[in-house]
Amino acid sequence: MHLFVRRMIGSAAAVILCLGWMSTAEARTKTNRASQQKVVVDDVFQTAAGEFVVLLKTDAEPVRYLPIWIGQREALAIRLRLERQAPPRPLTLNLTESILKSSKAKLQSVLIDAVHGGVFLGEIRLRQKGRAWSLDARPSDAIALALGQGAPIWVAKSVL
Repeated sequence: MHLFVRRMIGSAAAVILCLGWMSTAEARTKTNRASQQKVVVDDVFQTAAGEFVVLLKTDAEPVRYLPIWIGQREALAIRLRLERQAPPRPLTLNLTESILKSSKAKLQSVLIDAVHGGVFLGEIRLRQKGRAWSLDARPSDAIALALGQGAPIWVAKSVL
């Protein structure tokens, strides 16, 4: 019985933690469109040092670029999306899309809204049956998801 109670407390803590992450994203979402700039993915590449970078580009004048260092798997997912290719086996990203589709949730947009300690913070904005909400997401995952769903990508001007 003691083990069961410990597992239940652990599960409850996980739910509370997830709700905390959701509310953090929702609090950051309060920024308005005037403080954001729409961007497109200009490229994803590997540097001479072997690091992977996704390069975002503003879609209006003045043109600005935002490099974000990402992992190899995330770079692969973004590259496949840019080239409109399917992976030989489903990626985690494909699972996320299947969950969204089966729950009839639609990706409205992606926002990269902060940088803390050199780490970019992002969120995905979802809508389902009139309900809208935001979830924290790594910018690399959010960008790949946006490319596959045709959703706009926004960056806070303070991040640019």
